This record gives sequence, C-alpha cells and structure tokens, in this order.
Amino acid sequence: MAYFPEIRAKTDIPLMALPRLPLKEIGVAAYQTFLRFPFTLLSAMMGTTVVWLMIDRDSREESILPKLAIISALGLILFFVLELYSERKGNKPALRWGLMALGVLLLATYYFFLPQEPAFKEMMRYLLWMIALHLAASFAAYLNWKVENGFWQFNKSLFLRLLTAALYTAVLFLGLLLALMAFDQLFDVKIDQKIYPKLWIFMVGIFNTWFFLAGVPNPNTLEQVTDYPKGLKLFTQFVLLPLVTLYLVILYAYMGKILVQWEWPRGWVSYLVLGFSTAGIFSLLLIHPVRENEGNRWIRTFAKWFYRALFPLLILLLLAIWRRVRDYGITENRYIVLALALWLLAVALYFLFSRQKNIKFIPMTLGALALLVAVGPWGVFSVSQRSQTGRLQEILMQHQLLVNGKVQKVKKEIPDTAAAEITSIVEYLGEMHQYESVRGWFGMPMDSLFAKKPRYGSKAPITDDVLALMGLQYTRMSQTVETIDANYFSMHARDAEVVAIQGYDYLVSFNDFRYLEEKSEEEFMLGPDKLKVILSEPENAVQINFKQETLRISLDSIIQVHKRQAKTHGTPKQLPAKELLFRVEGNALVVALQITNLQAEKEKGKFHMSNLQGKLLIKLKK
Repeated sequence: MAYFPEIRAKTDIPLMALPRLPLKEIGVAAYQTFLRFPFTLLSAMMGTTVVWLMIDRDSREESILPKLAIISALGLILFFVLELYSERKGNKPALRWGLMALGVLLLATYYFFLPQEPAFKEMMRYLLWMIALHLAASFAAYLNWKVENGFWQFNKSLFLRLLTAALYTAVLFLGLLLALMAFDQLFDVKIDQKIYPKLWIFMVGIFNTWFFLAGVPNPNTLEQVTDYPKGLKLFTQFVLLPLVTLYLVILYAYMGKILVQWEWPRGWVSYLVLGFSTAGIFSLLLIHPVRENEGNRWIRTFAKWFYRALFPLLILLLLAIWRRVRDYGITENRYIVLALALWLLAVALYFLFSRQKNIKFIPMTLGALALLVAVGPWGVFSVSQRSQTGRLQEILMQHQLLVNGKVQKVKKEIPDTAAAEITSIVEYLGEMHQYESVRGWFGMPMDSLFAKKPRYGSKAPITDDVLALMGLQYTRMSQTVETIDANYFSMHARDAEVVAIQGYDYLVSFNDFRYLEEKSEEEFMLGPDKLKVILSEPENAVQINFKQETLRISLDSIIQVHKRQAKTHGTPKQLPAKELLFRVEGNALVVALQITNLQAEKEKGKFHMSNLQGKLLIKLKK
C-alpha cells in the first residue's frame, strides 16, 4: 500500500473511487416526509400489510382483510387532504390532532357500516368517495377563493411528481423483478411465486407513496412562484388542443348527419362528448397561467369558443341520455352521465358569464357532485332503484304478474319482449340492490331463496330462481333479435336444430365472413373446379360463381322485414333454422344457404349486412 502514492505520482493515473450513495440524505428526507405526513404513510403501510396477508391466506376464508384494505386506501387520501389543510393553517397542534382524530372517527364509522364482503354497489359508492377526496386534495390547502396562482402551481407540482413517482416505481419494480427471476433461473434458487405480487404491492403501496409525498411542495410558498414549464405549453398547444379540435369536428359532423337523416343520436355519442369536454377543460387548465402573456391572446379566444361550442354538444348529449332513460329507465351509469352533462353545462355557463373565471370552480364543484350523488334519496343508487322498480312494477301489473302488491305466477304466455325486460330488471335489482325494494312482493319465498347459498359469491339469489317464482324463465336479449338501437340488429337461427343434408355433395362454412367491406369474397375448390363465393354488403346478397354460371341469393327481403322490428324494439325469438334456409338452383349446381347469424347496420336510411355466418350446401348436377 505504501507504494501506491509513489506509483500514482510517477504515472499520473488517478485511482478509481467508488461512488458514494447518499444514504444519509435519503434517510433524513424519508424521516422528514414521515413527520410531515405520518397518518398518510401509516395508512399506506397498513394497506400494504393487509394486502400481503390477503395474498398469503386462503381466498375462500371469510376475513376482515378486504374491509381493512378498503379503509386503508380511503384513509391514505383522506389523511393526505387533512394534513395538507393543517399545514396550510400552520400545523397548530390542536387543529392538527383534532383533524387526525376526525379522520380516524370517519374511517371507523365507515368500517362499521361497510359489509363484510362489499358488493358492487358499495364499491361504486366507495369509488365516488375516492374521486371526491382526490379532487379535495387539489384545493384543500387553497380554500381562499382569491388565491389562484398558488393553487395552479401546487397542482402542477403534484401532477409532475405523480408522473415521476410512477416512472421510478415502474423501473425499480422491473429491475428487482428481473433480478429475482435471474436468481431463480441462473442459480436455481427457489423463489416463492407470491414474492412477485408482494413486491408489486410494496412498490406501489409504500415506495411510490413515500416518493410522491417527498416531492409535495409546501402550499404556503407557491403564490409568488411564476415558473411555467415550456414543454407543458408545447404539449398542450401542439398535442392536446389539436386533438380537442379533431373531436369537435367529428362531433359536429355527426350532429349534422343526425339533422340531415333526422334520426336519434346513438348512445355511444355520450362518452365521446364527455371525452371531448374533459380533454378540452384539461387543456385549458394546463395553459391557464400563461393566458395573459404577450402572444397568448389566442388562449382566451380558444377558451371562449370552446365553451360556446359545448352547448350544442351538451344538447346532443342530453337527447341521447333522455332517449335511453325513456326506453329503459334510469340506471347508475345513465344517472352519472346525466349528472356530468348538467355539471358541464354549469361549467360552460360559469366560464362564459362569470367575471372571475376562477379555475378552482372545476374541482370544487365536481368534488361536491361526487359526494352528493353517492348518498341520500337524491343519490345515484336510490334514484336508479326507484326507477327500475317502477318499470318492473308497471310491466308485471300489465301482464297480471303483480296483483294487490303480490307476485303471481304467469297464467298465460307473455311476449318475449316483456320476458326479456323483466329478466333484465330482476337481474339488475339483484346484483345492485339485493332486491331491497321488491322483497315484499314475494314474501316468504324470497326469504327462502336468500337462505340458499348463491353461486359465484353473490349476496342475492340467482336470477333464475327469482324468475321461477313468477313462472318465468331466464330470457336474454341475445337469444332474440337484438336491438341496440334503431340502427343495428342481429338475428340467429336456433341452436341444436337438425338440418337435412342428404342429396348434397359439399359443405362450405361461412364462419369467417365477418365485418364485411363493400364486397368480400372467398374461393374454394370442388374437385378440379373453382367455386367463388362473393358477399355483397350494398346489395345484401350472396353470389356463387361456378364455371360459367352465376347464382345469386338475395337476403334483402329478410333484412328489411326485421328492420321494422328493430325500429319498434321488438325482440322475437330466435328464428327457426328453416326460416333462415335459402335455396337456389342453376344448370350446374344446387345451392342451399343456411344462415346461423346475420347482423345489419343502418346506413343512409337502409340496413346493410355487417356480419354473416352460416353454411353452404352444394350439389353438383351431372
């Protein structure tokens, strides 16, 4: 060792030094983060531990662990909101500990009322509360209406920190995962397979949370900050806003099509309008601080016309929702879409006519909306239950299945339309509300069904058993001519029917002819000769070319007959196979087409094939 300095002096080659890991700095930062957000991190640790125990235990065991996992996730965001508010108020001990005690009390109360095995309804309500709390985190430290720049800077930091934490978590998890797999494959070290999900839960639950919290800025220091990432403006200006404009063009073009053809808007347009509105509002929020800067006057112009352009689209959205509600009543999905449509209308009116145009209006009102719809007689679950119960009561009374408030077994055959609708509502009331509103109609028979152990872990009786109390069988829309709206339907041949094939030489399957373009064709070899089958979507026809002969089977008549049933939302039963059997004879061959499935969509006022499946039976003439 004594020679190393001399060698270094003579050769002038520096010795390589190992990089120093800042372990002390990392430890100090982690400790300070824990002191700043202790209850948030304790919730994350508790949730991670609970999920680890759930991974280890037998999934069939009844346990309080699922409830604890739900409470931990809710507590994480709840305590984050309370700790942010406390910090904004100076972290006075009385206020801080009072808020933490309030948080513990709220979680304990929720735990007490939460079922042992939460059903879909409870999980949906839980999701609404989580959305409300996440929105509250954006403004909890900025309840003062006049403080707007600090609010934007704080949420910008949260957004960027969230992306950074996700990147670090994903890269570190993949690195550790590959390291474990390397030990397993290269050194034959047997690794328990449960290690992998546990590692992921740890990275997401503890590492990601701790890393994110370490970068949360102090809300008391941001009001005078004017930093604005240039890349954020470029991303918004050249990526988000062009996409918003594209959505706008598509939606207005579709609205023009509706006016020209004078038809109802499709239900799917609701999600497109909501997506367009969300993207537009998010874009305007991202560039809000630079709207007054020189050269950025276009931002104010764009914002003004964006909110004006929303009004016709919101009318389109409300019409689409109203049509679905008129035909099928209110469900949770339709209620939420309607609530969001009304909220968007309020946002557009506020930013067009208010002088302040404070961006805090968006998260505050949306968070309040999420809380309001989650509970109460005006809430999403109560309104939906009343609507569907009313529909069921009306249908049952119409067909003498509900007399003096008691369910009666069916005495005469009822239309398949009514049977399918009854099935749909009964299934909904069971899955979402455990038949709370209709148990009195059945009396003791319903109680006996609840005493039975349902399949698939459901808390409600099986739909088939409830329908049996009415003398009905389970009837699906998909077992009949399906009507999604007046622009689409499909028909099916009954399954398990015998089709005579004697007298034919060949069988050609049509199962691959799906989602037709204007023409779709396929070639087959019948001995030395070629058979070409052409499916023509504009003409609704099947054409068979063999040698010098052309045979044609037109399906236009059956399609146009069933379009009337589509318009009136009729649902006749699956058609007998013989009604979907078409035969044509030529000089060289006889062809029988047996359709098993046919779907049609409306285009330019006429229904056209969009999907055809079936079989060709071919007999060669001698």
